[in-house]
Amino acid sequence: MFRAAALVVALAPSLALASDQVCRRLDVSFTPARLEAQEPIPVASQMVAWLEDAAGNYVTTIYITDAVGRYGIGNRPGRYDFNSGYGWPYGRRITTFPVWAHAKPEDFPLAVFQDGQDNNLSHSPVQSSVDSYFCQPLLPDSSSYDLMTCATVARTDKGTMPSDGNRSLYPPRSDLVGAREDSAEVAMYEAMN
Repeated sequence: MFRAAALVVALAPSLALASDQVCRRLDVSFTPARLEAQEPIPVASQMVAWLEDAAGNYVTTIYITDAVGRYGIGNRPGRYDFNSGYGWPYGRRITTFPVWAHAKPEDFPLAVFQDGQDNNLSHSPVQSSVDSYFCQPLLPDSSSYDLMTCATVARTDKGTMPSDGNRSLYPPRSDLVGAREDSAEVAMYEAMN
Protein backbone atom coordinates (compact mmCIF):
# COMPACT_ATOMS: atom_id res chain seq x y z
CA MET A 1 0.00 0.00 0.00
CA PHE A 2 1.40 3.39 -0.99
CA ARG A 3 1.78 5.85 1.84
CA ALA A 4 3.26 9.30 1.50
CA ALA A 5 3.07 12.77 2.85
CA ALA A 6 3.69 15.66 0.51
CA LEU A 7 4.37 19.26 1.34
CA VAL A 8 3.95 21.92 -1.30
CA VAL A 9 5.30 25.35 -0.53
CA ALA A 10 3.45 27.97 -2.57
CA LEU A 11 4.78 31.46 -2.10
CA ALA A 12 3.17 34.83 -2.61
CA PRO A 13 4.29 36.75 -5.70
CA SER A 14 6.59 38.94 -3.64
CA LEU A 15 8.49 35.85 -2.48
CA ALA A 16 8.60 33.79 -5.67
CA LEU A 17 11.00 35.35 -8.15
CA ALA A 18 10.46 38.82 -6.76
CA SER A 19 10.86 41.58 -9.31
CA ASP A 20 12.53 43.75 -6.68
CA GLN A 21 15.24 41.06 -6.33
CA VAL A 22 14.96 41.15 -2.54
CA CYS A 23 16.18 37.93 -1.02
CA ARG A 24 13.77 36.23 1.32
CA ARG A 25 14.15 33.25 3.58
CA LEU A 26 11.53 30.63 4.27
CA ASP A 27 12.03 28.13 7.09
CA VAL A 28 9.87 25.02 7.21
CA SER A 29 10.06 22.50 10.00
CA PHE A 30 7.96 19.50 10.87
CA THR A 31 8.05 16.43 13.06
CA PRO A 32 7.29 13.21 11.19
CA ALA A 33 4.96 10.76 12.89
CA ARG A 34 4.74 7.01 12.58
CA LEU A 35 1.86 5.76 10.45
CA GLU A 36 1.89 2.38 12.13
CA ALA A 37 3.41 1.48 15.47
CA GLN A 38 5.82 -1.11 14.04
CA GLU A 39 7.12 1.11 11.23
CA PRO A 40 10.28 3.16 11.66
CA ILE A 41 9.92 6.86 10.87
CA PRO A 42 12.27 6.89 7.82
CA VAL A 43 10.06 4.35 6.02
CA ALA A 44 6.79 6.14 6.73
CA SER A 45 7.91 9.68 5.98
CA GLN A 46 8.21 10.51 2.31
CA MET A 47 8.12 14.15 1.36
CA VAL A 48 8.80 16.52 -1.50
CA ALA A 49 8.75 20.31 -1.37
CA TRP A 50 8.88 22.58 -4.38
CA LEU A 51 8.35 26.21 -5.24
CA GLU A 52 5.73 27.58 -7.59
CA ASP A 53 5.31 31.10 -8.92
CA ALA A 54 2.16 33.18 -8.37
CA ALA A 55 0.54 31.56 -11.42
CA GLY A 56 1.11 28.07 -10.02
CA ASN A 57 3.97 27.19 -12.37
CA TYR A 58 6.74 24.94 -11.09
CA VAL A 59 9.96 26.83 -10.26
CA THR A 60 12.27 24.36 -8.52
CA THR A 61 12.39 21.41 -6.14
CA ILE A 62 13.76 22.47 -2.78
CA TYR A 63 13.66 19.12 -0.98
CA ILE A 64 12.90 15.50 -1.76
CA THR A 65 13.37 12.48 0.46
CA ASP A 66 16.08 9.95 -0.34
CA ALA A 67 13.87 7.12 -1.60
CA VAL A 68 12.99 9.16 -4.70
CA GLY A 69 15.76 11.74 -4.82
CA ARG A 70 18.81 9.57 -4.16
CA TYR A 71 17.77 5.93 -4.48
CA GLY A 72 15.57 6.30 -7.57
CA ILE A 73 12.50 4.40 -6.37
CA GLY A 74 10.46 5.98 -9.18
CA ASN A 75 12.90 5.06 -11.96
CA ARG A 76 14.57 1.74 -11.39
CA PRO A 77 14.48 -1.56 -13.29
CA GLY A 78 11.41 -3.75 -12.98
CA ARG A 79 7.72 -3.48 -13.67
CA TYR A 80 5.67 -0.80 -11.92
CA ASP A 81 3.05 -3.39 -10.93
CA PHE A 82 5.49 -5.67 -9.10
CA ASN A 83 5.35 -5.30 -5.34
CA SER A 84 8.12 -3.01 -4.23
CA GLY A 85 8.99 -0.73 -1.41
CA TYR A 86 11.58 0.21 1.11
CA GLY A 87 14.37 -2.35 1.17
CA TRP A 88 13.32 -3.99 -2.12
CA PRO A 89 15.52 -3.12 -5.13
CA TYR A 90 13.23 -3.78 -8.10
CA GLY A 91 9.95 -2.42 -9.42
CA ARG A 92 9.56 1.29 -10.12
CA ARG A 93 7.08 3.24 -8.00
CA ILE A 94 5.43 5.45 -10.62
CA THR A 95 2.77 6.70 -8.21
CA THR A 96 5.25 8.44 -5.92
CA PHE A 97 4.60 12.19 -5.60
CA PRO A 98 2.39 12.36 -8.72
CA VAL A 99 1.59 16.09 -8.46
CA TRP A 100 5.30 17.00 -8.24
CA ALA A 101 6.26 14.51 -10.98
CA HIS A 102 3.79 16.04 -13.44
CA ALA A 103 4.45 19.66 -12.39
CA LYS A 104 8.17 19.72 -13.12
CA PRO A 105 9.36 20.01 -16.72
CA GLU A 106 12.20 17.45 -16.50
CA ASP A 107 11.95 13.83 -17.47
CA PHE A 108 14.61 11.12 -17.65
CA PRO A 109 15.47 8.02 -19.68
CA LEU A 110 13.63 4.98 -18.30
CA ALA A 111 15.83 2.48 -16.43
CA VAL A 112 15.36 -1.15 -17.48
CA PHE A 113 17.19 -4.37 -16.63
CA GLN A 114 20.34 -4.90 -18.68
CA ASP A 115 18.90 -7.98 -20.38
CA GLY A 116 15.64 -6.15 -21.15
CA GLN A 117 13.63 -8.74 -19.21
CA ASP A 118 11.64 -6.57 -16.77
CA ASN A 119 9.34 -9.52 -16.00
CA ASN A 120 12.22 -11.50 -14.48
CA LEU A 121 13.55 -10.58 -11.03
CA SER A 122 16.36 -13.14 -11.13
CA HIS A 123 19.49 -11.72 -12.71
CA SER A 124 22.81 -13.26 -13.57
CA PRO A 125 25.86 -12.42 -11.44
CA VAL A 126 27.45 -10.93 -14.58
CA GLN A 127 24.70 -8.24 -14.48
CA SER A 128 24.48 -7.76 -10.71
CA SER A 129 26.96 -5.82 -8.62
CA VAL A 130 27.15 -5.27 -4.86
CA ASP A 131 24.48 -2.86 -3.65
CA SER A 132 25.27 -1.50 -0.20
CA TYR A 133 21.92 0.27 0.10
CA PHE A 134 20.06 -3.04 0.11
CA CYS A 135 22.46 -5.01 2.33
CA GLN A 136 21.38 -6.36 5.70
CA PRO A 137 20.90 -5.55 8.56
CA LEU A 138 17.53 -3.94 8.35
CA LEU A 139 16.61 -2.61 11.79
CA PRO A 140 17.46 -3.73 15.33
CA ASP A 141 13.89 -4.88 15.95
CA SER A 142 13.78 -6.86 12.68
CA SER A 143 13.88 -10.65 12.84
CA SER A 144 16.65 -10.64 10.19
CA TYR A 145 18.89 -8.17 12.00
CA ASP A 146 22.51 -9.36 11.81
CA LEU A 147 24.34 -7.11 14.29
CA MET A 148 25.28 -4.47 11.73
CA THR A 149 27.91 -6.57 9.95
CA CYS A 150 26.31 -6.37 6.51
CA ALA A 151 26.83 -10.12 6.32
CA THR A 152 24.01 -10.47 3.82
CA VAL A 153 25.40 -8.65 0.80
CA ALA A 154 22.86 -7.77 -1.84
CA ARG A 155 23.75 -7.93 -5.52
CA THR A 156 21.41 -6.12 -7.88
CA ASP A 157 21.10 -5.26 -11.55
CA LYS A 158 21.28 -1.43 -11.57
CA GLY A 159 19.83 -1.38 -15.06
CA THR A 160 20.58 0.53 -18.19
CA MET A 161 18.96 3.42 -20.01
CA PRO A 162 18.60 2.49 -23.66
CA SER A 163 18.02 5.21 -26.22
CA ASP A 164 14.62 3.81 -27.22
CA GLY A 165 12.77 7.01 -26.29
CA ASN A 166 11.01 5.58 -23.20
CA ARG A 167 10.98 8.23 -20.49
CA SER A 168 10.28 8.48 -16.76
CA LEU A 169 9.05 11.41 -14.69
CA TYR A 170 11.48 10.36 -11.96
CA PRO A 171 15.27 10.64 -11.68
CA PRO A 172 17.51 7.55 -11.57
CA ARG A 173 19.63 6.65 -8.56
CA SER A 174 22.44 9.03 -7.71
CA ASP A 175 24.24 6.92 -5.10
CA LEU A 176 25.93 4.40 -7.37
CA VAL A 177 29.58 3.82 -8.14
CA GLY A 178 29.81 1.70 -11.27
CA ALA A 179 31.25 -1.80 -11.17
CA ARG A 180 32.32 -4.10 -14.02
CA GLU A 181 28.93 -5.88 -13.91
CA ASP A 182 27.03 -2.61 -14.40
CA SER A 183 26.11 -0.97 -17.69
CA ALA A 184 28.06 2.08 -18.79
CA GLU A 185 24.95 4.23 -18.19
CA VAL A 186 25.24 3.72 -14.41
CA ALA A 187 28.13 6.18 -14.43
CA MET A 188 25.74 8.84 -15.86
CA TYR A 189 22.87 8.32 -13.38
CA GLU A 190 24.19 10.85 -10.85
CA ALA A 191 24.63 13.58 -13.48
CA MET A 192 21.05 12.97 -14.71
CA ASN A 193 19.62 13.15 -11.20
